[in-house]
Amino acid sequence: MDYKDKELENALDEIFGDDIIELDTSTPLEKTSNLQNITFDANKSEENIENLELEETLTEEQENIEKIDTKDDKEPNSNVDFEKQESSLKEKKEISNIPMKKVVIISALVVLLTLVIVYLIVNYFENKQKTINCSFSFDDKGYKITDEYKITYKNKLITYIEGVYIYTSKTDDFDEQIKYIKEDKLPAIINSNGMKGFTYSYENSDDLIKINSYLDYTIMDFEKIKNIDQTSNPISYFKINLEDNSKNLISLLEKQGYKCTTSK
Repeated sequence: MDYKDKELENALDEIFGDDIIELDTSTPLEKTSNLQNITFDANKSEENIENLELEETLTEEQENIEKIDTKDDKEPNSNVDFEKQESSLKEKKEISNIPMKKVVIISALVVLLTLVIVYLIVNYFENKQKTINCSFSFDDKGYKITDEYKITYKNKLITYIEGVYIYTSKTDDFDEQIKYIKEDKLPAIINSNGMKGFTYSYENSDDLIKINSYLDYTIMDFEKIKNIDQTSNPISYFKINLEDNSKNLISLLEKQGYKCTTSK
């Protein structure tokens, strides 16, 4: 350091004291340039601060605008979401209704099928031919009588009747009874002779008389039979009624002492 620089330093010390920044006088241009840069940077910082504040203000305004836009956008979206939820609920209801409809349909089909099966079963048994055997037997010391009717019917209406009557004498004292039995049985055979549906045959001996009868209700002449007084002119050993229920005839026979059982 030369003499002039020393004087300058002393003068500065007297004015500013020891706190003054020492300057390197060897590079005065660089020091001055740095000061200028510091000043420029400070000015630039102020501009940056102003720009930053302006940007923050613009950013806040933009955020407010976006919030408003977002709020406006959310309202229609909420409607869309509500519509989607409503549509989803409808679809769920429809889906939940499908099994119920199936249950109802299946139940209806089961009920219908059950009714059809019941009808077929009832109709089968009603229309199926059934047979009941009604028999009477009396056994005494002097004679024996057996009388049997095999009644076939369908839907409660008689279709066929097969009968077998047998009187057997055990002693000579009862042989004479055959003559009276024959007189009692022949009128029905004679009166029905030639009529459709009536077939009789008999055989007799000194100690026996047997009468076979076969009545076919399916071919009998209803109008002709209806006009016959069967009390005075019997055509069978019981009254013939084509509209008669099989139960009526069975009930009549049971009252006369016949035992009726259903054939298997």
